[in-house]
Amino acid sequence: MKKKKGECNVSKTILMTSGYSFEGRRISEYFGVYSGECALGTGFLSSLGAGFADFFGTNSTMYSDKLKRAKDYAIGQLRDQVIAIGGDAIIGLDIDYVSFSADIMGVIASGTAVKLENLSSGTQDDTENKFVISIYNTMPNFRPSFLYASPASYGESVLSLGLFHLKECTVKAVLADVEISDIFQRTTVLKDVAFIGFKAENARNLLSDPVTCDLSPDLIRLIYGIKLTIKRYITADGLVVVSESEITYTSAEEEKTDSMKFGEEILKVVDSLGSAKEIYEHLVAYNEAHRGSVDPELLEIVQKDMKFERLYGNHKDTTITEIKNYLHSVKRMKEYNREEVQQHGNVNQEN
Repeated sequence: MKKKKGECNVSKTILMTSGYSFEGRRISEYFGVYSGECALGTGFLSSLGAGFADFFGTNSTMYSDKLKRAKDYAIGQLRDQVIAIGGDAIIGLDIDYVSFSADIMGVIASGTAVKLENLSSGTQDDTENKFVISIYNTMPNFRPSFLYASPASYGESVLSLGLFHLKECTVKAVLADVEISDIFQRTTVLKDVAFIGFKAENARNLLSDPVTCDLSPDLIRLIYGIKLTIKRYITADGLVVVSESEITYTSAEEEKTDSMKFGEEILKVVDSLGSAKEIYEHLVAYNEAHRGSVDPELLEIVQKDMKFERLYGNHKDTTITEIKNYLHSVKRMKEYNREEVQQHGNVNQEN
């Protein structure tokens, strides 16, 4: 069967997502926004068939088939452009349907072309673990969020630091002490770990290049808590040295609680907001005014609803439901963590 123009070439596949990241991968290069378009005429027979479908209350297979082919064509064009420039993935994939006239419709597939690489590139084991940094000192425009740990070789491990940042944050490097607690209440301190090469994972998160450190791979699966102390960092404005008198610690649990309280407050006012877009803008404004106190996970949930709203109409009710589900999950996680601490305490007392 002859391949139609615009159909996907399955021998050249790339990753696509409507989100802004891929599990176990990091974005090493951005190529910009690209789009693929397809305009199609509905034609006399399609319009006639659709008219009968409307009359009998059935699905118009002629329209459906044409829309599916047009969507595949637009995505195929987008994919071919990304492959041609050397990209291997598309983030922020968005598909829009537009009507030019009574007999002409258009499908536009757009997204940001990127190049990916494995977070654990160069190691013998691609197993990766993501840990919440439980205690940290917050900087004016950013805060530590996650530590990624992967086993390396000869008793070493590879670490990457994730940062949550506000607008206009240009962190290039961070020098920090990493204090790791395990389930047996032992502590391992890694002094002066240099995290460099920060790149954007998405709109609000940065991730450093992997750095090899003297940490036993066996310890990774025993990690219970992480405390990170930023001592120096470099931005576009230069080097910033954090004096000991300026260091004040914040716990992730406190941040989570603040986010939860805000979520409960937002539920009281969402009825006055008209859409998922307005809810998202309200969250972003609050977050920037309160130094990133809203959990990035909550922002990502509402942002995704806002994108669906562009395609399928008002998504306000769904957004409210998902905020409630998020608050419930935070509450359950806090209860689980409390039970875990109590269990470990009981085990230590018995021993």
